[in-house]
Amino acid sequence: MKRLRFALLSLLGPGADGARPDLSDEDWQRIDAMAAAHRLRPHLHGRLQRGELGVAVPSALRERWKEAHRSQAITALAQQQALLSACETLQAAGFAPIALKGAWLAWHAYPAAAERPMRDIDVLVEPDEALSAFETLEAAGWDAGLSDRSLLNQIAARERHLPPLRNADGVWLELHGRAWDSGFALAQDRLRKRAVRPGPVHYPHPHDMLTHLAIHAGPSHAFNLGPLILSDVAYLVAVAGFDWPKFWAAAEESGTDRAIALVMGLADRWSAPGVSARCACPLAVSENVIEEASELLLQEPAARKDIALLSGLSRAGTGGVLRKLRARLADDPRDAVTGRVEARSRRIVQTVKALANRDTRRSAAQTARIRGWLDGS
Repeated sequence: MKRLRFALLSLLGPGADGARPDLSDEDWQRIDAMAAAHRLRPHLHGRLQRGELGVAVPSALRERWKEAHRSQAITALAQQQALLSACETLQAAGFAPIALKGAWLAWHAYPAAAERPMRDIDVLVEPDEALSAFETLEAAGWDAGLSDRSLLNQIAARERHLPPLRNADGVWLELHGRAWDSGFALAQDRLRKRAVRPGPVHYPHPHDMLTHLAIHAGPSHAFNLGPLILSDVAYLVAVAGFDWPKFWAAAEESGTDRAIALVMGLADRWSAPGVSARCACPLAVSENVIEEASELLLQEPAARKDIALLSGLSRAGTGGVLRKLRARLADDPRDAVTGRVEARSRRIVQTVKALANRDTRRSAAQTARIRGWLDGS
């Protein structure tokens, strides 16, 4: 599996050059399945069209990638209109929304918005205004489909975002009171204060955009959200202006430098060779760390929660293990709010299966080691 994962990652940068005779038809099908699961098909089509993929891709895959690009282009237009409408609604009500992550990248950094698929659009407001902003969007026609609203206040106080909202065109939006849950309060404060407005929507300053991408990919999710982070970093650095000495000084001050160095190292390895040196990255990241983080980028989406659980157990100690298992098996109040209550017996079965799966255990061990590196331990 590692061989095919790395073959797919190589398609995201100059390492894709060559006919790749080592890949069979079955290999290509498995690579395509991973590309579909991680939203890479539209970007791969774009690279093919621009002549950036000097590799013999089977014609059936080319057609799938082309169709994925066409479909995503339509979705991107609906998402763009939804973002403009939502931000206009919030601004008119006195809020100061900031669009996070993919919104700026799709429409300002990638060659085409279709190449940066988003499951939803993410909008940040002040923490104490999140619930009021949520209700403002509901009044404007956005629907959360809630069967029970009694825990909304608790969710607004505890979680970084409220339940997802959907508009009449089927576009999903997550309203955030916090950009991330992983600490780094200084970096989060800077993101709020330095938002820029290249058009009708506010976005994070490029320095804060890169910091956010690194925190989201590394400390928040241990690189389990897929390889789009590689092209995100490559395109962001290529098109946005950076004062690198100032950037790295701020990163060290806020404690985000290790996460940023690792995402830069991953981009350097797969999508933008030499980018770490060009951006004067002050921290060296070993090849072994890059290798393990690279594998985690393409872990099975369905196994993410199990991998996260097991990696946490491996770092928790005996008392921590018991606490984490109890938390895993307990009822989640968010399930009640959204009407998706899971039976405890199902949680038990899932946990036992996770403990028994060799690939899950391996990815969990890698995740624990990467988290340790990010923590400096």
